[in-house]
Amino acid sequence: IGQRPADVLKMTEANIRQGYLTYRQNKTDTPQRIKIQGQLKELIDRILARKRSMDVHALALLVNEQGSPLTKSTLRSRFEKARSAANVSGQQFQFRDMRRKAGTDLREQTGDREKTRAFLGHAEVGQTDHYTGALGDKIDTIPTRNLVIKNLKTQ
Repeated sequence: IGQRPADVLKMTEANIRQGYLTYRQNKTDTPQRIKIQGQLKELIDRILARKRSMDVHALALLVNEQGSPLTKSTLRSRFEKARSAANVSGQQFQFRDMRRKAGTDLREQTGDREKTRAFLGHAEVGQTDHYTGALGDKIDTIPTRNLVIKNLKTQ
């Protein structure tokens, strides 16, 4: 959902209110209200269904196989195992990259710098510009070296 791991770990069923996921970001104390729809709704529905099948019922949204709240170290360990299983190195992809990707995707989908700033909980839109890599127009393709060399030879 594009939020910091500490924020996701502290989310509970009580944060689900009238179709929104509501909470305050740890780092900035910024209130957040995210509409539960689409893939987020599917994810939360799966989480709640899984939790209903457990003997232990913690309020935390993210729980382990025993129904106890997931810890930061367990979340990190599982992320690293999944990354390794995908044959991706820690230099290629880090947990924090998912937050940046969510912000960048939101900005590209909506074109709304302010909405993206609010979603990420940034104080200034300039911080959001830097974070989402908003440095200029998006270029879809870049010619390969062979194409450039081929074009140079025909001139």
